[in-house]
Amino acid sequence: MSADQIPSSDDLKKAMRKYEKKLRQISHLEEQNSFRELTKEELNKVYTKQDVQKELDNTLALIKSINLLSKAVMDDDESAEDLNTTMTENIVPEAGHNMTPLTPTKRSHMVSAVLTQTEATEAVDDEVLIEPDSKKRKKKNDEITEPARLRQTWCNQHFVVSKMDGHNDVVSCLDCNQDLLLTGSRDTSLKVWSLRTFEMLHHMGGHSSTVTGVRLVPGSELQQHAIDLHNFTVGLSGSLDCSVKAWNLVSGMPF
Repeated sequence: MSADQIPSSDDLKKAMRKYEKKLRQISHLEEQNSFRELTKEELNKVYTKQDVQKELDNTLALIKSINLLSKAVMDDDESAEDLNTTMTENIVPEAGHNMTPLTPTKRSHMVSAVLTQTEATEAVDDEVLIEPDSKKRKKKNDEITEPARLRQTWCNQHFVVSKMDGHNDVVSCLDCNQDLLLTGSRDTSLKVWSLRTFEMLHHMGGHSSTVTGVRLVPGSELQQHAIDLHNFTVGLSGSLDCSVKAWNLVSGMPF
């Protein structure tokens, strides 16, 4: 790279600010990704995070090289005359050799050489130092985009929505298996629903306050109970009335 091809300091600072702004926007989208589904355009912007970070790293490295170059040029301008004087006064050329002063053209060549060497050194440093960060950024991007892919999978499915009415207040909890749905409500009742016909099988009342938790438990998991429960499912419920009840879901009655 020649001195004429080096971008100006102002251009580099503008590019640096542009990449930093893009990274802030991408970080904001990553945060939003936890609360809502991103659009296709927004996801594409998130996918470019690694490339934008790389461009920013390259810009910062070039700014560092130009700062070193500027310092070298300033030091060279200040010492050029002293160097030429010292070479002329204190060094006697050998026979057949001419002493050539350090001209501005030669100084320019030296500057270009310094820049080339600096770029080569920082390219090696980038391979050693930036590669682990790139892997971390790629892993983070994969983790962030996984919820989006999962949502897309669900969006591509077809579902049948069935409305089941029966409670007189807020439904506060529920549990289900392949055949049954058990719901608890602030109206203090529990209801058992068929997930095949979507009809209510049982209305169960027994609590005196809001039902806060329910669970369906296979009878085989309750072998220590006095009754043989292997052939049906048991319903468990907890309430703000400080009680826990076990329900026979065949009869709809508490044990």
